[in-house]
Amino acid sequence: MTPLEPHPDDTLLAMLIDGDERAIAFLYNQYYRSLFIMAKAQLHSPDEADEIVQNLFITIWYRRTRLNMKRPLLRYLLKSVQNRIRNALRDNYHQRVKMFSIEESHRHEQVLLAEAADSQIHVNEIQRCVDNAKQKMKPHVRKIFELRVEQGKSQAEIAGELDVSVKAVEKSLAIARKIARALFVKRGWQSCDTLK
Repeated sequence: MTPLEPHPDDTLLAMLIDGDERAIAFLYNQYYRSLFIMAKAQLHSPDEADEIVQNLFITIWYRRTRLNMKRPLLRYLLKSVQNRIRNALRDNYHQRVKMFSIEESHRHEQVLLAEAADSQIHVNEIQRCVDNAKQKMKPHVRKIFELRVEQGKSQAEIAGELDVSVKAVEKSLAIARKIARALFVKRGWQSCDTLK
């Protein structure tokens, strides 16, 4: 194949439409470097810039029979590359946003899992503290404590179930709170509100 001398756009376009490979080779050799430099400057990625320019020439070749250029060929090439750069930047932006969202979601999930683990550890520590407190209680105080705290029964319900006075239930709960509070304070916790 002999090299092609510069031709007017109309002649090059006619040669492209006719399938003359010298026309696409001429366009490539004439404009690739300028288009590549423009794309690389905007994308900051030589690989991506090369891919965009290469794909433009491939597209021109495969669509040569449907090319309908109403502007000079160089303007058409510049505009086509600019559109492809804009699309690549948009796609890169969306990809970065998606990756950021995935990473942020993953970080958030890790924080939630850590908080849940910490919370579970805290719950387990409280349960151990309550279990220790129950072991230090007399059996009738422990029974009243369990009915109140673990089963959620009212003082009147406990009194009715155990056939004791409400005052006796209150007194037993006060003893239970005192024992539990001492263990909670020993562990560094200030409150024992669940025992009321």
